[in-house]
Amino acid sequence: MMETDGRIEEIELVLHRIERKYANDPLFGEVCAVAVLCLLERSGNGGVAFPDLNSALDACGVGELARKAMEEALGGHWEEYRALAGRFAEDDLVDLLETRYVRMMREKVQSSPSMDALSLELLAIRPGESCLDLCAGAGFFVNEAWLSMSRLAGRGENAILAGIEPNKDLACQAAVLSAIRGTGGKIEVADCFDPRHLRGQYDKVHCSAPFGLNVRRLDFANVRKCIGQAFPDFPPITLTSADWLFAARAVAALKEGGKAVVVMPRAALGSAQSAPYRRHFVSKRWIESVIAFPEGAYPGTSVPVAVVTFAKDSPRIKLHELREYAHAPNDPTVFNPVPIVRDHALLFHYGDVVTKTTQEILARDAELDPAFHLGVPSAYGSHTPLADLCETIFRGAVLPKSVLDKLFPASGGEGRIAYLSPKNISDGLLDDDLPLLREMPPGAESAMANTGDVVITRSGPAFKVAVVERGPCVADGNLVVCRCRHGAANPWVLAAFLASEEGAQWLRRMSSGLQHTLSLKKLARIPVPDVSGEAGARMAAAMFRRLARVRELRRELKENLSGIGSVFAEAMDNGGTGDGH
Repeated sequence: MMETDGRIEEIELVLHRIERKYANDPLFGEVCAVAVLCLLERSGNGGVAFPDLNSALDACGVGELARKAMEEALGGHWEEYRALAGRFAEDDLVDLLETRYVRMMREKVQSSPSMDALSLELLAIRPGESCLDLCAGAGFFVNEAWLSMSRLAGRGENAILAGIEPNKDLACQAAVLSAIRGTGGKIEVADCFDPRHLRGQYDKVHCSAPFGLNVRRLDFANVRKCIGQAFPDFPPITLTSADWLFAARAVAALKEGGKAVVVMPRAALGSAQSAPYRRHFVSKRWIESVIAFPEGAYPGTSVPVAVVTFAKDSPRIKLHELREYAHAPNDPTVFNPVPIVRDHALLFHYGDVVTKTTQEILARDAELDPAFHLGVPSAYGSHTPLADLCETIFRGAVLPKSVLDKLFPASGGEGRIAYLSPKNISDGLLDDDLPLLREMPPGAESAMANTGDVVITRSGPAFKVAVVERGPCVADGNLVVCRCRHGAANPWVLAAFLASEEGAQWLRRMSSGLQHTLSLKKLARIPVPDVSGEAGARMAAAMFRRLARVRELRRELKENLSGIGSVFAEAMDNGGTGDGH
C-alpha cells in the first residue's frame, strides 16, 4: 500500500494533467492510465521501455475491448505514461483505483455495490457454474462475481462469468476494469434481445436494466422473436416500460434448474399495465421471491426498487418488505446485504415477510408488492369481482363548464336537482347540502346516483369514497358510480373496503396516467372480500358510528369557527380578561 498521501497525489496530478489535456473523458482516461501501469507492473515489465503502447498491451495480453479503450484514451502520449512505469507498485496503483476511480465511476453510471452484493448472495453462484449479467453496464457485477468466486474456489476461472451490454462505451469501461483487476469476466457488446445468443445456457443470470426503459428504445423485432421463441404463450407486448421484458429475457437465458435475479422499479410489481406479464410468470410458477426497498435505496434515483428472484417450479412466493434495513448513516444506498439475506432465507410469516401460494397471488391480479399482501387481513376469505356485486358501474355526466354554469341558479334563485361532484366529498361523507341545478342537464338522466350507490372519485392517487344517503342526484363526470346488486353487497361494506388500505391500493392499481385516472373496465375486476351476514352487519354498523362521529365533529368545528369573530368582543365585555365562554 502507499506509504504517504504524497505518492497518491503525485500520480494523480500527472494523470490528471495529461487526461485533462487529451482525453475525451478525463475520468475514464485516468482509469485507463492506471490500468496500463498496473499491467506493466504485474507482467514484471514495469521498468521496461516498450517502444509504444501496442507493444505494451501485446505483452500484457490485453483483450480487444480493453485494448481499444486504452488506445483511444492514451493514444500518442505513450512517452508520458512510460515515464511513470516502475515508480509505483501494483498494490499502490490498485489501491488508488479502488479508493478513488472505481467509486467515481460507480457514481457516474449510478451503480449500486450494495445491490450487486445482495444479488450475489441471492444467486449463490457455486464453483463450476456459469453466470450471465444482462445489461452489464461498466461490469461491476461481473467483476464482483469473479472476485467472489475466486475467494470461494481459489481460482475465479472455476466459474464462467459473462456480460452483455449494448452500449459500447460502457462495455469498454467494463473491459478495462477487468484488465486492471485481473478478473476473468468477459463483456460482449450486443443487443440483449438478440435471439441468436444465450438461450438456456446459464446456471445463474443477473439483470439490472435501466429503470422504466421505454420499449420503443429496443429493437422490437429482436424482442418479439427472442421472447416468442422462449415463451410461445407470452402475452402480446403492449406495455411501455421494458422491465418485465428484461425479466423474460433473463429467464430465457437460464438452464434447467437455474436461477435469475432481476432488479426493477417497485412500481412494476403492481401496475395494471404489467399485470398480464406478472400473471404469466406467476401462473408458470417461475417467481420465487420479491424483496422490496423503500425509495432512496438506489444511487442516482428516488425511485423505489425491488429485487425479484426467478426459479422454475416455485409453488409459493416469498414477499419481503424492507421498511427498515441496516444502511449507512445518511446514505440509504449503502446497506449490509447479509442480514437481509439471512432474514429472507429464514422467515416465512413474520413481521414484514409473508409467503403466498401462486393461487393466492393470481386471485389478487398477480400483485407482487409485499406491502399489499402484508396489509390484507388473513380473516378475509374468498373474493368476488366488483362487477359481480354491482348492477352497474358507470361514469357521471360529463358537462361543459359553460352548460353547468347556466344550470346553477343565480343568487336568490331556486334549484330542484342536487348535483354531486368530487369537491362535495370529504372524510367518507357527502356534504349535507349539495348544490342544486334548475333543471336536468341534457343527457344526464343516465348519470343519476341513487340512495345506496357508492361513489368514487375518478382521479387519485388519493381516491375519495362515499355512500349516497339521499338521492337521486346528478353525478359529475369526475365520479364513478357503483350501484350494488340487491342482496349481493352492502354498500357500506363496499365503501369500507374501498376506503381501506387494501382497497386504496387496488384503486391506484386500476388507474393509469399522471392523473391516476380510473379505468371502469379494470375497476370492475377489483376482488372484493366476501364479508356478509353477521360480519357484514357489524362492519356496516361500525361505518355508521364512525361517520356519525365525523358529522358531530364537523358541526362542533363549524360552531367554533363561526364564534371566532366574536372572541374579541366577548373578551372586552369581560374586562379584557378573556374569561368569556
